[in-house]
Amino acid sequence: MKKLLGASLLAALVVGAIGLALAYRNLQPAAPPAARPGVGEATGLLGPVGFRIGVSQVDRDFKPVAAPAPAQSQHYISLRVTFYNESESQQRADPDSFRLRDPQGAVRRPSVFADPAGPCGLWRMADLHPRGKASESARDASAQQIGPLFGPVRLCFEVAGDPAGRLVLLWDPDTGLLASGPVQLVLA
Repeated sequence: MKKLLGASLLAALVVGAIGLALAYRNLQPAAPPAARPGVGEATGLLGPVGFRIGVSQVDRDFKPVAAPAPAQSQHYISLRVTFYNESESQQRADPDSFRLRDPQGAVRRPSVFADPAGPCGLWRMADLHPRGKASESARDASAQQIGPLFGPVRLCFEVAGDPAGRLVLLWDPDTGLLASGPVQLVLA
């Protein structure tokens, strides 16, 4: 009986701690834009987690060959992303963890065209192993299993508004239960 009571108390404490951590996380303001242009790092409740991205080659007037015409008053942009895992655990590079806020404030998903080998083809999710831990079990069996560096890979978005206007890349990686929310990068 004492063991059951002790286990129940321990379970209640763990659930309570998780609840408090999630409540604390929800009280935090949205993640501020990255301090260095083109570089973003995922954070948790205790600060940076050692998983970051670098953004390069932003093309604000991208004209992909053999792509459908963008909707009226819209255009394509393209950028390249490189992932760096300096944490102690596997991290996931996933094209679905990105959104882009265009100059009109609309949040856009990446555009993917029919040709997977084309300039805006969907790249495969990748598990980035920490240095020296390539022998770890896969985090996701359907992902590429690679080392601590992945990319650069291209992302394309169909956006509205002034091609020279403010673009904000939103990156919300799956770094665990206590992640602090999307990283915001203002694109130059």
